[in-house]
Amino acid sequence: MANLPDEFEATIVKKWNAGTSFRSPNLNFLFLGGQTGFLGGAADPCDTPPANADWEYPRTQTVLDNCVAQDIDPTNFTPRGIETFSTGSPDLDPEESFSLSVGGSVDQPWFDSFNLQLNATYWEIEVKRGISRPGEGTILSECHQTENLNSPFCNCFERDPDTGFVSFVDNTPFNLGVENVRGLDIALAYDKGFRAMKRDFTVGANASVTRLFESNEFTPFETGDITEDNLGDFGFSK
Repeated sequence: MANLPDEFEATIVKKWNAGTSFRSPNLNFLFLGGQTGFLGGAADPCDTPPANADWEYPRTQTVLDNCVAQDIDPTNFTPRGIETFSTGSPDLDPEESFSLSVGGSVDQPWFDSFNLQLNATYWEIEVKRGISRPGEGTILSECHQTENLNSPFCNCFERDPDTGFVSFVDNTPFNLGVENVRGLDIALAYDKGFRAMKRDFTVGANASVTRLFESNEFTPFETGDITEDNLGDFGFSK
C-alpha cells in the first residue's frame, strides 16, 4: 500500500461528528386556544390569474384538472377571502433527530508563498416526528398539486358546494413522519500575502459547493400517507 509523503500527511486533518436532539412541543403547539383568521382569495390554486399573467402565476395541468373536478372553472373564478382556523394539539409527540458528518481538510505543504486549503464533509440528517404547522396556503397548494385530489391535506379544508369558495382551512399542527437529507460540502480557500507601497496586503478567494444526494419526507395520515421527494425542487437543487 502506498503511503503519503510525511509533509503531506502532516497537513491532513480528519474529523467526524455525531449527535442527537430531542425537542418537546412548546405550549403554543400543545395548548393554543382556537384562533381564526383570514387568507386572501388568491391563495386558492383555482383562482384565475390576472389577464396576460400566466407566466407569473403558472398552474400545472394537475391543478387545473383538480379545479374542474370540484366543479370550478379555473379560467373564470375569483374566490373571496378564506377563513382559517388553528388550535393546539395535546397529542403531539416529541421531535427527535440524528446527525452524522465525516470529513477532512488538507493544506498544500509545498509552497510558502501562498495558502491553499481544501475541505470536504459528507453529512446526513434524519428527523423523526418533526412538528409542523404547514400554513394555510401550503395546505391548499399541496392538495391541488396531487393527482385526483388524493392527498391527506385535502381533508384540511372545505369548499362551499354552491359557490366553490373555500370556506374553511384547518392549520392545526401535527407530527411529520421521517425526514431524511444527505449531502456533501466541498470548500476551497486560497490566500496570498504580498508587500506593496511599504504595506502588507493579503488577497484571497473562497469557493464552496453542496451536493445533495437525498432529501425526502414521509408523513403518515389516517386517510393516507404522504411521501415527497424534494431533490431537484426549488430550494433543494442537486
